[in-house]
Amino acid sequence: MPTLPPCLRGLCLRVLLICLPALIATSCQSGPYPATLLAQGGTDLNKTFNNEPSAVNIRILQLKKRDVFDSATDAELKSADLKDKPWVTSYSEAKVRVGKAREIEVMVQPEVLFLGIVGLFNEKDGDWRTVIDIDTLSSDKLVFDKYALSVQPREE
Repeated sequence: MPTLPPCLRGLCLRVLLICLPALIATSCQSGPYPATLLAQGGTDLNKTFNNEPSAVNIRILQLKKRDVFDSATDAELKSADLKDKPWVTSYSEAKVRVGKAREIEVMVQPEVLFLGIVGLFNEKDGDWRTVIDIDTLSSDKLVFDKYALSVQPREE
């Protein structure tokens, strides 16, 4: 049975030890997976200049870390160039309607741990952004009313 010279055996072993973890990590990563975000619009949602409730557009930002979202400025979160922000893995937009519940399907990237939610309200008179942990999506819902959003437990 042929054997490798000792210098090649050591080289092969080093290559295997370096490449094997990368191969395992690559093969274990899965692609994006669907997740459902429940959003409820209130009856006094996002009133206009003539005091009529209206739908609100929201942004759903996929994040690896929460602290960058928490420290982001209004302008950064409302800018049109979110895809250029390195701390945003992916983002999408949706509309929440007055008095309606809506399930929003999000294709979550595997490295994402949090969803940053931004309400693009007519007025800034309340909490207009929040973060949801990916692990609590099935037990939490977003409630939008007046010019604010909050995270509340889902009613079963």
